[in-house]
Amino acid sequence: MATTSKDVFKLTNMAKSVLVLASSNEHKISEINKIFPEIGYTVISMKEAGCEDDIVEDGDTLEANAMIKARYLHQKLNRDVFSEDTGLEVEALDGAPGVITARYAGP
Repeated sequence: MATTSKDVFKLTNMAKSVLVLASSNEHKISEINKIFPEIGYTVISMKEAGCEDDIVEDGDTLEANAMIKARYLHQKLNRDVFSEDTGLEVEALDGAPGVITARYAGP
């Protein structure tokens, strides 16, 4: 059976409706997917997209780390990607702990 332009259009639209989140946190993926279908997107994890790499997050800010992850995955997968990085930035501590939030209190 020949592929028609209508079939290609369907495949193209389907591919555009999937976003890869630069995370392997299944709970986070689930929570985001509760919101995104309302605007026409399905979110999948980087693992589901075929990447199990450990991305080095060596940025100086939460935003920089999110950009590092998003750029890495976009280059590797050539797909639409989004990312986030979470941490605490306390004004009384001059923005600390920031990127080291997970390690701030010790092991």
